[in-house]
Amino acid sequence: MDIIGRLATIQQQIGHVENEKLQQEQMLSLFLEHPPALNSKVVGNMMKDILNSLLKQYFEIIYDCVFN
Repeated sequence: MDIIGRLATIQQQIGHVENEKLQQEQMLSLFLEHPPALNSKVVGNMMKDILNSLLKQYFEIIYDCVFN
């Protein structure tokens, strides 16, 4: 794949990850709107899971850029 094609693919992947991040942030805000009904550990664990998922996707994109 030529460099322009790779850059276009990377840009699409980043857009996908950013859209997913926005969806996750919106879901998290819904959880945070009702703090009395939630355990703070549950919210903390959910935040960690979301962050780890997003970081993994970003690292996969970077890895693909460097090694593919």
